[in-house]
Amino acid sequence: MPVKKHPCPKCGEPAVSSWRKCSLSSVGPLSKVHCRKCGAEIGIPFLPSAFFLLLITFIPFITGFAAIKLFSPPDGLFWGMAVLFLGFLAPIPPLFWLYSRYVPLVVKGI
Repeated sequence: MPVKKHPCPKCGEPAVSSWRKCSLSSVGPLSKVHCRKCGAEIGIPFLPSAFFLLLITFIPFITGFAAIKLFSPPDGLFWGMAVLFLGFLAPIPPLFWLYSRYVPLVVKGI
């Protein structure tokens, strides 16, 4: 099954996969990719990207520690670490889905 790509904001053709879009944010809003169809430089805007990077940075820690408080694991380091780890990992897929869905692609260097 082919990977669904986000459309180029200039020509509307599929241009950037969700994984590539996420890597654009990790490198920073100054990074860009070229559309294969029209050659436009595509990137992500700074503010939405920074907002989601803050969410992706802090929410896993908050949910990890909340999981320890809510589920109060039985005595033992293994179960405490397992609950923390699962609480830490649980919000990551929905956050990446939100990022992929709501952070727009924009044309850079017009």
